[in-house]
Amino acid sequence: MVKDNLNKEMAKGKAKAVKEKSTKGTTKSIKKPGNPSSSSPQKEYVAFILVRGLLNVTPEKKYTLKSLKLKRKHSLLIAKNTSDLTGMIRSLNEMGVWAELSKEAIDNLKLGTPEYSSDLLSVYNLSPPRHGFKKTIKRGSPKGILGKKNEESFLELLNRMIEKK
Repeated sequence: MVKDNLNKEMAKGKAKAVKEKSTKGTTKSIKKPGNPSSSSPQKEYVAFILVRGLLNVTPEKKYTLKSLKLKRKHSLLIAKNTSDLTGMIRSLNEMGVWAELSKEAIDNLKLGTPEYSSDLLSVYNLSPPRHGFKKTIKRGSPKGILGKKNEESFLELLNRMIEKK
């Protein structure tokens, strides 16, 4: 009796799989209006500022920082926006501030010469922000400075770190 029920279930599963296979080619993908990827274009660049120090950091994060050429506190990384790089930056989310930036925003910055530069990324050393950080550097987004920010608030912080006395 158990075998009969099992055979019936397997037969139903096979029929369901055949039915799904036959209708799979005829379905159309429909863009939903609330989908963020279809409403806003992806930015060309991603920027990351290392806010926290390098002490008491796990070996995985040290390796990620080394591969991104971030050697000291208040370093700025500007790179082309790729999924691999974004994943690396997300793993460092609690150590710095990052945002996706447009090419126009990067062109308007007066950064000077980079400490390291290649085809994919550039690293700059910055000074601490004038008048300090507005929020704590030990917490994430709502109460602190760490994590992903929108372009406007990130550029405001970055300009305070670049501006001369």
